[in-house]
Amino acid sequence: MPWPFERLTSRQIAFWRVRVRIGRAGGDSVLTGWSEPAKVVVGPLGPRDWDDATGIWTEGGAYVRPADPGPALCMNGTFSTRFKVTGTSAGVFFRISVDCQDGYLWRFDADERKLYKVHMRNGHENPIATVDLPDGIDLHDYVDLSINVDGNHAGTFINDVPVDSDDDIAFDGPSYGFKTVAGESLAVKNATIVPLNETEPVFQAAYDDDSVVPPYAHVADGAMVIDENAFGLLGDVLPGDYWALLRHDFDLPDGQITGAYLYATGRSPFGARQHVYRVWVNDAYAGQGPTRDIGRRAYETHDVTSLLKAGSTNTIAFQAWTQTGGRVQALLDVHYADGHVETIVTGPEWQGRPGLDWLPWAGDMNVKVNYFVAPRENIDARHEPLGWKAPHYAGTDFRPVALRGVVDNLHADDSAGIGRIEYHPASVTKLGPGRWLFDAGVERVYSVRASLVAPRSLSGTELTLRMGEELNEDGSARYELRSGIRYEDTWTLREGAQTLEHWGYRCFRYLEIDTVDDLDLSDAITFLNDVVPEPAQVGSFASSDDVLDEVWRLCANSMIENRNDLYMDTPTRERMPYEGDLLTRGRGEVVYSHSYDLLRKTCRYIVRIPGKFTEYKFMPIQMAYEEYLETGDADALAEDWALYEREQGLRWLNGDGLIEKDRKTPLNDDIIDWPQPKEIDGFEFTRVNTVVNAWQYAALDYLSKAAEVSGRHDDARSFRRLAERMRDSMNRQMFDERLGAYHDGRDTDHTAIHSTMYSAALGVPEPDQMKRIGEWLVSDGRLDWVPVSCNAVAWFLEALYRCGQDQAALEVMRSHSETSWWSMIHRWGATQTMEAWSPEIKPNTTFSHPWGASPIVAIARWLLGVRLVEAGASEILVEPHPADLKRAKGDVITVRGPVSVDIEQDEDRTSLQVTMPGNTNGTLRWPLKGAKLADVTVAYPDGSDGSAAKKKGDWLEVPLTAGTTSVVIR
Repeated sequence: MPWPFERLTSRQIAFWRVRVRIGRAGGDSVLTGWSEPAKVVVGPLGPRDWDDATGIWTEGGAYVRPADPGPALCMNGTFSTRFKVTGTSAGVFFRISVDCQDGYLWRFDADERKLYKVHMRNGHENPIATVDLPDGIDLHDYVDLSINVDGNHAGTFINDVPVDSDDDIAFDGPSYGFKTVAGESLAVKNATIVPLNETEPVFQAAYDDDSVVPPYAHVADGAMVIDENAFGLLGDVLPGDYWALLRHDFDLPDGQITGAYLYATGRSPFGARQHVYRVWVNDAYAGQGPTRDIGRRAYETHDVTSLLKAGSTNTIAFQAWTQTGGRVQALLDVHYADGHVETIVTGPEWQGRPGLDWLPWAGDMNVKVNYFVAPRENIDARHEPLGWKAPHYAGTDFRPVALRGVVDNLHADDSAGIGRIEYHPASVTKLGPGRWLFDAGVERVYSVRASLVAPRSLSGTELTLRMGEELNEDGSARYELRSGIRYEDTWTLREGAQTLEHWGYRCFRYLEIDTVDDLDLSDAITFLNDVVPEPAQVGSFASSDDVLDEVWRLCANSMIENRNDLYMDTPTRERMPYEGDLLTRGRGEVVYSHSYDLLRKTCRYIVRIPGKFTEYKFMPIQMAYEEYLETGDADALAEDWALYEREQGLRWLNGDGLIEKDRKTPLNDDIIDWPQPKEIDGFEFTRVNTVVNAWQYAALDYLSKAAEVSGRHDDARSFRRLAERMRDSMNRQMFDERLGAYHDGRDTDHTAIHSTMYSAALGVPEPDQMKRIGEWLVSDGRLDWVPVSCNAVAWFLEALYRCGQDQAALEVMRSHSETSWWSMIHRWGATQTMEAWSPEIKPNTTFSHPWGASPIVAIARWLLGVRLVEAGASEILVEPHPADLKRAKGDVITVRGPVSVDIEQDEDRTSLQVTMPGNTNGTLRWPLKGAKLADVTVAYPDGSDGSAAKKKGDWLEVPLTAGTTSVVIR
């Protein structure tokens, strides 16, 4: 309905209430009473709201000093380096912003001997041009690179040979550095930055085995080595300078406080892929932030109403850490009952201090990977500034802050804020003298809090914390994770009562602490779970099969425990959203809860920084359209239409309307499945690839639907024609009628399961081909050992159900084989779905990877059979496929409320109950299997009989309305 009230304004508190009309307006209807008033808080809506606030940091903190060890700041000048590419390619930053999000990236491809020129905008890589490198240049050997920048001009030279001249360099970033993505790496012998018209460098370094290098690199073989998935600046700050403690005391007048909201942001969350700050008000925890966003910068809203004291001195305290762009900016509005507002902002009156003595740099928690840099936290409680988070701090170690300028382009976080849930250990075991093991019971994103009292004799005593997803054979925590992360911190105690607490997060189940035997830690530990809170309404499932119920709960845990700032692949190794993860994760979330904010936010993020895998780029439009079906809100489809359209592979279409391309290009790599080669069933890659075309067909189909919704009717027809032509060509050229399967491509007879599975799941086959395809899919022992990954199995299940193989799909979900969810639970001890079926398949697997949680989707959409027909869940089809289950019962969540399905069946009787939410219609379909309409009894919510039930072919169709409809078939 249109907004019927006055327009809300910035930084306003409003209240609203609702009542509901039952029945039709103008007819017999009744209005309910009014609901209790609900508070609506409007945060800052534009830059003027932040006019009085500025970004602050500690003096001497991140990126302050213009000379080493601060970033080398030089807009115009010459950057020179001697380097070689040790992977496929490597990137060099110039004119880049201090948070590495805006500027220029020259990617040098050693295999293809090309320069790919990229303009970075808000973290997104926008290709400019491709340049062929001159003959004789071998980037796999050391070369001398120089980039001369002057105004809008950038000249690039390798070994003094001109490579490129660009006169359209518009962004005025001040820094230089390096960036790698998956498969990329480089070694650097030296680097120099000399400003224009000067002779003295602002940065100069020659690297050898004794060099100190930034955290994104390491030294080896006499060079600075930058491995894959790393980035950073030259002359980056010393790690100890990353910590900032910021505080401010302020007085509030007497009166009744009706609401107090702290709006806060920080820069930059990208290097660590986590929050920049945690904040306390009057020594009480208030929240963390900001979350990552692309194209704008997020601020968080913290409700601190209950934490403030009118007529008293109050304190805001931030503990912050970042590699780049160190700034915290905040605005506090305190609303009083008489209508006036007290406002507190970050500015020159704030105090700060570095945290190096309290939190000395102990290295990065990454030991084998470089996706992000996050600090190990070796806390020395003897140097904590006691009482710094509370009013009237007595210490003299805080100084006026450094003003860092306004954080602009701010936008309220699109998702619910990350909250905090406290858990006590599920069990505590003393492994030996001074050795304790705490089992959280479930793997989650945690920080650890230790609260204890140490006598004077134990001041200086160390606690070594080791956290892991698994246990070693001796019962200790496996703190060197398979994923390449090392969770180990050392905390040093002071005398007296104390609380030590992680600032950052780790993802684990087990905590081991080694210390002296004199300390009793049995009651000392609390696990702090930082996660977007679970919505009030969530899905449920129970059946007559205990294994299936276990599998559903495993998948539900993967939804519950991974609501972070974005839908990440895993909180352990990469902390990044990817298209392949998004599709399974998002589809699981929408059937488990009506929490759509993180889904939409992650979709928005991903289409602005697409990955490199060809098929993955075709997936976001499917997720975006399915989100529209859930919500009925097409705004996101309309806003990002050009981005969804941009990622399609239409430039590769051949004369038959099929994608024809090389398997690998720098930004488009055909993947099929992962890990390889174990999980691709011997797939043979060809230039016309069945899997790539199946995903492109599905994307074109969704684009056609999305265009229609968005009013782009010409586009809808165009995409529909392209999709149909592609589908026809695939069925003519790739489908083997004799086998009932698809070949891997146009130029091969090989039939990996992926070619047929994806095609069937994504709608490529003709209807009369589906039965034969289903028979092929379940042949050759594929149900005994699933020959696809725990991510791709989502589409195996989808294909089986679409092909009428309900029993086979059920057997896959409740299998006890080594490629099963049962194996994850009982063989490997997982409490969330893993990245792979086992570490034997993927040695660096994680135990917190929602991309393996597809049974929660298959159970909701197919076994319980709840599928949306019309946008906004206004029309719903309920077509259960329980196979041989005696009982299956569950709730599938929609934006209008849960759809409850309860099935009981035996040889003589089938009972079905479907409860629909209000303002919803639907149809129940059930196979009669020879029964007649006379054998069916239907009871509708209004008490009427089953006269509206129909028999269509061998199917029973029963109309559904709000309330419970019961069906019995004898």
